[in-house]
Amino acid sequence: MNPDGSAPAPPEDPGRLRFLSVLYVDDEPVLPDICRIYLLKYGITVTPAPSVREALRLMESKHFDLILSDYEMPGIDGAGFLNILREKHISLPVVIFSGQAPDTMRGGVFSRGSVYYVRKGGEPRKMFNELAGRIRDAFRKDQEKAILQKIALQYRTLFEQSGAAVVTLDDSLLITTANAGFEQLTGYGKDEIERVLR
Repeated sequence: MNPDGSAPAPPEDPGRLRFLSVLYVDDEPVLPDICRIYLLKYGITVTPAPSVREALRLMESKHFDLILSDYEMPGIDGAGFLNILREKHISLPVVIFSGQAPDTMRGGVFSRGSVYYVRKGGEPRKMFNELAGRIRDAFRKDQEKAILQKIALQYRTLFEQSGAAVVTLDDSLLITTANAGFEQLTGYGKDEIERVLR
């Protein structure tokens, strides 16, 4: 299990575009089946869930790359679902797939990290083409963000744990940060160095 409680992702073959596994939360009985058929053509598998409670149950036992969710649902709506995901520290990208306009959605839905939007309606082929593109784009951005976070963590670890004196410089070649090795070399503590740099 991953730290966020989700199942680990299957290994990826970088030589080919892999299928994406999407959890689709929508109380409509027909649309998830239609969505599953259309999106399979784009290399996206869809697991439907008729409610947020069912979606959370499915997430306990199965890995998903992304969540696709309606906004207006009985019981817990899209905003409530996003709150639950945040409380549970589940950081999957989410695409809101709704007939409701984004500016009418409550609770700052789109200020909560990797949340995207596609409007339901219109010509089906065009709508599903847009939806597939948004899903792939959201997944790609999420992967890029994870890679950047990993690189930043590796850099920070190397910077802080290096036995050598290491500093970072700004464009004017002034020291912006210094590690413990630099403190030992100069005899100045981190607080003193930061105070001088301010």
